[in-house]
Amino acid sequence: MAYAVPAVKMDWGSCLHSPVLPEGSSVLWLAGVSSAQSVAFLTAEQAVHVIGMHLSAEADAALESFVSSKYPEKTRKQAAFWLGSTRKQRGVNLLTKLLKEDPSEHFRLELVFALSRSPEGVAVLIDLARRKAGDVKMRQKAVFWLASSEDAQARRFVDEVLAK
Repeated sequence: MAYAVPAVKMDWGSCLHSPVLPEGSSVLWLAGVSSAQSVAFLTAEQAVHVIGMHLSAEADAALESFVSSKYPEKTRKQAAFWLGSTRKQRGVNLLTKLLKEDPSEHFRLELVFALSRSPEGVAVLIDLARRKAGDVKMRQKAVFWLASSEDAQARRFVDEVLAK
C-alpha cells in the first residue's frame, strides 16, 4: 500500500547528539497531513504508541483493530494500554469485552493493567476482584492495581478488603 504523505527525512547526525536515538537513526517528520493520513501511515508501520497519542476516530479504529488476535501479543498489549490510557469509556468497554472473550489467558492478564490506566476502569476492576468464582490470578492483579490507584473508589475498596 502506498501513501501520498509529504515527509522530510531528518538525519540526527546533523543535529545535536541524541542520548535516546542511536547514531545514524533517522526521523520521518510528517507535515501538512490530516489525522487520517497520519494514522493510515502509522498503522502500516504498526506504530501503536504514536497512534495512541492521536485523538481521532481513525486512531480509535486503528487501536481497536490492533487488539485483535491476528496481531502479535506485543502489539496487542501496546494497543490495550493506549485504549485504557486515552480512550475513556469507549476503551474500557472494549477492554472489558476482551477480558471476557479473548482466548489468551496471558493477554487477559495484561488487560487488567490496561483497565487500571483509566478512571473509568476502576469499577470494572472492583467487580473483577469481587468475583469469588473468577480466575484467582485475574482477581489478584485487579486488587494489586486497585491498591496502586489514587482513585477514591479504589481506595475505599482496598480499605474494605483490608478491614475483613
